[in-house]
Amino acid sequence: MQLPVHVSRLVDRNPLARQATECGHLWTLRDRAVRSPRYRMQHLVALDRRIEEHRTALTLGGDEAWAACVDALNGTGPGSDEASDDAQSPHDSAGIIFAAALMAFSARRADYIRLTCDAALASAAGQRALIAALAWLPFEPLAPILQQFSSAPDARLRRVAMRALGLHRRDPFDALKPALLDDDPGVVAAAARGLGESRRRDAVPLLASRSSVAPEPARFGMASSLLLLGCRDALPLLALMAEDGGAQAMEALGLVLRSAPTAEGRQLLSRLSSRAGAERLVVAGTGMLGDPLAVPWLIAKMQDPALCRIAGEAFSLITGADLADPANFGQGEPSAAGEAEPAASSAQGEIHPDDVQLPKLDLERVGAWWQEHGDALTKGSRHLCSQSITPASLLGILQSGDQRQRRAAALEWALLDDDQPVFDVRQRSDGQLRALRACS
Repeated sequence: MQLPVHVSRLVDRNPLARQATECGHLWTLRDRAVRSPRYRMQHLVALDRRIEEHRTALTLGGDEAWAACVDALNGTGPGSDEASDDAQSPHDSAGIIFAAALMAFSARRADYIRLTCDAALASAAGQRALIAALAWLPFEPLAPILQQFSSAPDARLRRVAMRALGLHRRDPFDALKPALLDDDPGVVAAAARGLGESRRRDAVPLLASRSSVAPEPARFGMASSLLLLGCRDALPLLALMAEDGGAQAMEALGLVLRSAPTAEGRQLLSRLSSRAGAERLVVAGTGMLGDPLAVPWLIAKMQDPALCRIAGEAFSLITGADLADPANFGQGEPSAAGEAEPAASSAQGEIHPDDVQLPKLDLERVGAWWQEHGDALTKGSRHLCSQSITPASLLGILQSGDQRQRRAAALEWALLDDDQPVFDVRQRSDGQLRALRACS
């Protein structure tokens, strides 16, 4: 018996609706995973494979798949009846926008793209998801669309375009440099960041001239890009940003400590240590500086409930100790498919949100490990994951380290070699693997 048309469409659409919601859910997991110490390259490969399978299914599903994406964007897809009456969480909504954007831009349908952008631009989380989808897809088919976005009247679309160009490390129509003169600080910041990450030395004179008059939100992007382009005159400004303790203080500190002479880095950490509220910056910065001489101090900081986790990570960054090794520290590895982040309980003290996934280490075990392995590290010189910082050691960390270690290695490499585009540990894993093979 033939089903009525409206029933047939519901039956056909349900699997596609699940594809859309599952694709969005996987991206939210991945969005956390790329910043997590609990994930390594093989975990990203597993997540990315599943996301791409869902994208392919949605693209092949045509109009029915798009209708399922619209249902999900409107909160009427599968599972909505089981949810509470509350609005979708920002992460859930962003994941759905990511899935819809993958389909819209893969299909290159103007109506799909318009609806997706309207939904995405309504929130910062939606814009991030839209940018992530644009970074996921091949650049060439997107280039004409990004060129249109780069001159759109809506500053939010211009910001999206600048960030997408930066993440692709491509700018064939030279949109990034003119965007430094944009009236919107967010557009300027995104353009400056893209120029630095893409190693656009032709932009140095304009970046340098604009950095002194740039609006506050764009100053860090300009200073960091100038440093990535070899202009060490940006170091004093970045050091000041680190000492001011603003939103970019941790990033600014990392750039300074990895670029300035070690003695100057120690002086900066000493100045920070005298400032109230800078304890976490100092502990993290000690790991960035990488001197094994500071390891006993870091072990002592592990007694502080608010600092114990970031101190453990700093210890690992210097020594290379695998904090997930149950034989040494009693920690397990995450699921390859991606699992939810653990929540910090009130009994754990005031834990910084960025430290929630870091393990709280057993001090006795840490001390025993350091006593056994500490003599192998040269005191007074910089290390990353137990090794002197060389291109070969950084390549090894990019291949096998956890995501935070890989991010540190990518930044160290960028500061050692200012010719190649900055390696992005968040990009699609197949692109990362190609780049790593090219470096081997």
